[in-house]
Amino acid sequence: MPFCAMMSDMLAISVPKRLLINNCGLSYLLQSINGVLLVLVLVYCFLQEVWLTNEHATAWNVQLSGMKPTAVAADLASQKQDDLPHYCINPRQYFYNQTATLMPFKPQRCVQRGEHEEFWRNKGRDDRLFVPTFMQRRTTWHLVDSSCNTNSAAQCVAMKGRQKEEPNDRCYCTMEEQLLVQNPEGRWLVLHHGFSVDVSAGADPIRGSTHSPDGNSGELLTLIENRDGESCAVGGRSRWTQAEAANGIQGTLKDWLTCAGIDLDANPQLRDDSGVVSTSLYFRTMGLQLHLELNYVNQNYINQHTTASGPVVCTLKVKAEVHHTFVSDLYDQLYIPGPNGTIMVETLQVAHGVSIRTTVTGVYRTWSLRSTVQAILELFVLFQLPAFMVRFLALYCLGSISNIYRRARSNKFNIYENLHCGIARMLMAEVGFRGLMGGLWDDEIASSGLSLDKLSKHISDLLHDQVRNRILKPEDVLC
Repeated sequence: MPFCAMMSDMLAISVPKRLLINNCGLSYLLQSINGVLLVLVLVYCFLQEVWLTNEHATAWNVQLSGMKPTAVAADLASQKQDDLPHYCINPRQYFYNQTATLMPFKPQRCVQRGEHEEFWRNKGRDDRLFVPTFMQRRTTWHLVDSSCNTNSAAQCVAMKGRQKEEPNDRCYCTMEEQLLVQNPEGRWLVLHHGFSVDVSAGADPIRGSTHSPDGNSGELLTLIENRDGESCAVGGRSRWTQAEAANGIQGTLKDWLTCAGIDLDANPQLRDDSGVVSTSLYFRTMGLQLHLELNYVNQNYINQHTTASGPVVCTLKVKAEVHHTFVSDLYDQLYIPGPNGTIMVETLQVAHGVSIRTTVTGVYRTWSLRSTVQAILELFVLFQLPAFMVRFLALYCLGSISNIYRRARSNKFNIYENLHCGIARMLMAEVGFRGLMGGLWDDEIASSGLSLDKLSKHISDLLHDQVRNRILKPEDVLC
C-alpha cells in the first residue's frame, strides 16, 4: 500500500485551476502595475522602433585618389630658395639614429615628387592611399668577375660612395641618399564613398554613393568629425551634401591631418629602446596611419553644430594611428658590362609617409515582419509578469490568508479515493427525494415525479414560522 501511494504521488498531473480571489487591494495593485507597464512599453516601442530591423552597411564605391590643381603645381615650381619650407632649408634637424630595424634618418635635401609619384595605391586597393613624405635610397654595386682595384675605388669616391672590401676580395660600393618630399601636406586628396545594404534574400540591395547615380537610398549627407566627435573642416566645410560631394570630398592632406590632430613637424612622443622620449623624431620622417571611419545611419541626425533630415547620414571620423609607416617601393638589380668586368647594381628605395585607409560601418533600419512578430511575442510574455507577481504575493506573502489561498488553489483529487464519497452523496440525495415523495422506500422512483401541490406543501411547512410572523405572505410561498 505505501508503494502504491508513493507511485500515485509520482504520477500526479498538475491541471491548471482558476482561483478567483475577492481582494480589492490585490486587484488594485494588479491593475496599477498593468497600467504603468503599458505606458512604459508604449514609450519604449516608439523610441526604439521595435518594428524595424538593423541591417549592417558594407563598403560600395569607396575610392581614395589624389589630385594636384594647376595653381598649386605652378606655385611649387616657382618657389625660390628663400620661400622653401624650413625643413628643406635645414634638414639636419630631422636626423634620427635610434632605429633598430630601419636605416638612420639623415635627410640631405628636399625633392619634388613627380605627378605619378605623389600618391600610391596601398596594396592595390582603391580605398587605400599612401602619400610619401620622406625617401631613403640605397644603391650598392660591385664587380662580379674581378677583385678590388684602384679604378673601382676611384669610381666609388667619385660617386660619393663608401667602399667596402669583403673577405672574398670583392669590392662593394654603397651610396645612400635621403630626401624629404617638398610640401606633401599641400597635396589634394579626393574621397568618394558609398554603402550597400542587403535587406532581404532575393531583393535588390539598398545603395548610396556620393558620385554614383546608381544609388537608390536618396540623399546622402556627409559630416566630418575628429576623434572627439567635434566638427572638422576639410576643403573649407565640415558638412558635404550630395550635390557638393558629387565630384568627391576634396581637401588637402593638411586638412585631413588637422582633423586627426596631427602636424607633420610635431614630435610623436615615442619612447626608444631605453625608455627615453626622443625629441628628434618627427611625423614627417617616421610616417603615420590615417584612418577614415565612415558610419552610415538612415535616420535624422541632430547635434550642436547642424541639423539634417536626409534619409542617410554618413559620419566621417578622422583618426590617426601613430607608428612607423613605410613601404619598399623600389628594388632593382641590374648587371652592366664594363671595361673591368660585369658590374651588379642593386637599388633599394624605402618611402616613409602617411598611409590612408577607410573602413565602413553603420546600421540601416528597415521594416521587418519578423522583428514585428518577435516584438509582439516578447510583449505578450512581458505582460504575464504582473499577474505572476500578484499571484506570488497572494499565495506566499499574506500569512495565514496565503495558506487558505494555497489550499483552495491546489487540491489532490483521486477518482478511486473519492468514489465512495460520491456514491454516499448520491444516496443521500435519493433518500431526500423519496422523503419528499411521501416515503416511497421500496418502489422505484425513476418514473415518478414530484407534483406542484406536494412541492408547495413542503415549502409552506418549511417557511411556516416566516408566514406566521408575517415576514412572508402566503402567496409568496405558493409555487
